Parts: sequence; C-alpha cells; structure tokens
Amino acid sequence: MRKIAWALLVIFVLVSLVLDAFIVVQLYRAWRAALRLTAQATVALGALQGETIRYTFHFQDELPVVAEVPFHEKLDVSIVAAIPISTTVSVEQTLQLPIHTLLGDITVEAPLDVDVPVAMTVPIDLSVPVEISRTVTVSATVPLDLEWRGQPQGIAPTEQV
Repeated sequence: MRKIAWALLVIFVLVSLVLDAFIVVQLYRAWRAALRLTAQATVALGALQGETIRYTFHFQDELPVVAEVPFHEKLDVSIVAAIPISTTVSVEQTLQLPIHTLLGDITVEAPLDVDVPVAMTVPIDLSVPVEISRTVTVSATVPLDLEWRGQPQGIAPTEQV
C-alpha cells in the first residue's frame, strides 16, 4: 500500500508541475499580449494628438424682461418769442377833477368814454426750469435664437472648418 501511495504522490506532484508550467506559459502569453496592446494604444493616442473636438450649441428660448426704470432730469427750457398784440381798449370812467379857484376848491365830474387802440410786439426771452421725475415700467419678451460653434479651451485648432 505504501508503494501505491508513493506512486500516487509522484503522479500528483508531476501533474502539479505540468499544470504550474502551463499556468506560467499562459501568464507569459497574457503579458506579451498586454505589451502588444499597450504599444498599439500608444500609437493610436499619438495619432489623436493633433486632433480637435468641435461642437455646436444651439439655444432657442424666450427671455422675459420686466423692469422699472426711474428717470429724474432737470432741464432749462429757453423760450424766445415775439408776440404781436393788436387790440382796442375801451375806457369808460368818470373822472373827479379838483379845481382850485379864488372862491375855493370845486370838484367837477368829467365823463370819459374813449377807445384806445393798442398795437405792439411783446418780446419774450426766458428760461424756465423744468424737472421731470418719472418711473417707466418696461415689460417685454425677447426671443433668443443662438448658435455657437466652438471647441474646448486649451486645444489649439489644427484646421479651419
């Protein structure tokens, strides 16, 4: 029985050595494949070095704008004009005229009924200060339709589109 146990032990050791050698060979092949794929990835990334990324961003929306804008302004408005006046002024009045005589003072009433024509030009030259203080409400909807073409910052373009 001892011989069988020794024979089985030797067989197991030899099978184990064969399996270990097989695993080492497979690991060596995987390592070589990884080196080959790394070299190919390096070449592919080197080819991308001069490439750029371009994209177009399209934005379409409406922007509501609501604001109250205060205005406060002081102005001097100059008025320069010549206004012609042509009219007749009627005067109806009784005048009290004191008369000094040797016999004493006498008051005489004298009726006055006169039409006085007036024809003249009145010049006007003035500066009127005007103060405007008002708040204007602005309410509007601004349509936006934007398109922007660009590339990420830090990447220099290699060719123009």
